[in-house]
Amino acid sequence: MSGGEAGAAGGRIEVLAVAPAPPARGVRGCFLGVPEAGDVVAGRSLTLRGWALPEAGPALGIEVLAAGAVVARSSADLPRPDIAAVHADLPHAGRCGFEVELALAAVAGELDLVVRAVLDPVRRVEIATVTVRVEQREGAAVTVVIPCHRQAHFLGAAIESVLAQDGGRLELVVVDDGSPDNASAVAARYPGVRRLRRPNGGLAAARNTGLEAAGGEFVVFLDADDRLAPGALGRGLEALRGAPEAMMAAGAWRLIGEEGEAVPADPPHRPAEAYPALLESCFISTPAAVIYRRELFKRIGGFDPEVSASADYDLYLRAAARFPVALHDATVAEYRRHGANMTRDPALIMAAEIAVLERRRPAVADRPELSEALERGLARSRDYHAHRLGQSSPSPSTLVNDTKTSVGTGGVVGELAEVLDVVVDGGGLAGASVDTPAAGRRLAARAFEVGGWALGPEERPRAVEAVWDGEVVGTGDWGRREDLAAALPEAADTGFELTADLTGASDPGSILELRARLGDEEDTTFARLRLRRYWRGAPEAGELPLVAIVVLDEGEGVEAVERTLAGVAAQRHPLTEVLVLGPGEEGQELRAEGLRRSNGELVLFLPAGRRLAPDALALGVEMLARRPDASALIDGDRDDVVVLYRRAACAELGGFAPGHDDRDLARRMAARGAILARGVLVAAGG
Repeated sequence: MSGGEAGAAGGRIEVLAVAPAPPARGVRGCFLGVPEAGDVVAGRSLTLRGWALPEAGPALGIEVLAAGAVVARSSADLPRPDIAAVHADLPHAGRCGFEVELALAAVAGELDLVVRAVLDPVRRVEIATVTVRVEQREGAAVTVVIPCHRQAHFLGAAIESVLAQDGGRLELVVVDDGSPDNASAVAARYPGVRRLRRPNGGLAAARNTGLEAAGGEFVVFLDADDRLAPGALGRGLEALRGAPEAMMAAGAWRLIGEEGEAVPADPPHRPAEAYPALLESCFISTPAAVIYRRELFKRIGGFDPEVSASADYDLYLRAAARFPVALHDATVAEYRRHGANMTRDPALIMAAEIAVLERRRPAVADRPELSEALERGLARSRDYHAHRLGQSSPSPSTLVNDTKTSVGTGGVVGELAEVLDVVVDGGGLAGASVDTPAAGRRLAARAFEVGGWALGPEERPRAVEAVWDGEVVGTGDWGRREDLAAALPEAADTGFELTADLTGASDPGSILELRARLGDEEDTTFARLRLRRYWRGAPEAGELPLVAIVVLDEGEGVEAVERTLAGVAAQRHPLTEVLVLGPGEEGQELRAEGLRRSNGELVLFLPAGRRLAPDALALGVEMLARRPDASALIDGDRDDVVVLYRRAACAELGGFAPGHDDRDLARRMAARGAILARGVLVAAGG
């Protein structure tokens, strides 16, 4: 077979050798007929076609490996009447054929492909090894960088959207940002994709890691949960060719849902000029809508980890302030909306957005039209995110250090659950287990971790979901199970972890089901956890106090503040007042300022970078409600103390003395009355 001599512009695959494997025990025969040595295939994909006939029954499937990783799978049940005629004694001989289409768009140079048949969940036999040489396309070289953290379940779709692009030479770099799921394993399924792994450092740092490794003249950054639209790279390059002075081109995007379905939305607006419009709003909603000349990053630097949540916005502003931006109307990206989007954290995004915009103030001070655009942008950010937080817009006087005063939302405190029993019936899977939580465990009823492993009839399920009263309340992240790797290699990457969020559920006898999704419309329930949910005597919601949370930035930086605000935003206590103070003052001065400016009946001081544990406020409020004689609740260790104070007790003692901190004030309170440590009375004065 030959695909003909390929034009260099479209790519070219030369088959250098096809080496059949020696006969294997328990296999009547197997053969790879396509391709043959010497074939030259035009394009960027290779078809592998043949048959595999085990003695005992049909093969479960076919796998293709590159560099030790499975890069393609297919069934082995295509009609082969020619094989049935020769092996009439085997009833499954008539359907033992296979055909695999392998995308090699990211490969350059020689590659060995091992084709093997899957006989059962633990045994494979090799059919042949194919050696190919791939010549990349001519034209501009584009590097696509995909950072990934906890998005492995979307990563495959993102990679495939890149490999399907037309145009010039392609380099694809996946940066595993310390992801606890199987991001690197997913990337390894695609030949030629470069895989970089780094400790988790945030989205901006991961993009910079990919940028440092990029070899292309042009660069695109694609989030792991988004996709490139067909023809996206070609349209971006065309826009830059038409604007030689531009360092970036930005196109349109469309919304998709968690399953890739189209989501109705107004089309994005293309302004006449990028920079003034960016000062008012980040109209580029997804980084994948932008293609950059790599030269830009030598001029202005990369993504700033100090504003990681809005580092793309910061880069757009820095680039547009110095260079023209080529704007066009072609749809180049698909922006996926789902429950784990970073943009679902309005407190985090608002803090970063305002910090980014304030950086532009000196540069636009002498240009009234740009200064006005900046003020409109600041007001828009406050209004938009305050609305998402369920409050009216804060006035500028309540904003300190580019952040905000906010009111959180939440529910009733003090709810627990007991796991009565855990039943795993498999649901038709090849194997499954639930390791945590165990029967008899008591845990926070609103959100708790569930972990185990699940192996489908032929491969790992597409997803594992937790279902409560018919509604999905958690979706799992995949991870590796070394304890299974030796005995059952197929199950090595089938470990899952998920958070089941039972907010709002009230049925005391409800069952939490674990469901494996095997296909678009196929799923099976493989385990059930029976829970008893009850209250711990929390006060009525109408009696709950306002808690003032004062975040102390003593020079730790915006990213540290963002981490703390993210923990605050996740709290369930319904009445919170948040102030961020600093930098530039000592801790006790910031604490004194926080007492003066806040209004909460209870007050908590958090150093920037500290993150509250889930439901920490709700539990702290409940503990103090049970002991009205206690002046404060102290938690932490000797060197790292956090205290929830009653404001009235602080006022009686005159607040923070110069040069003193939480430990000092807590000691003075203990000398006069009761304080609690993790709910236990530790001091009583009188």
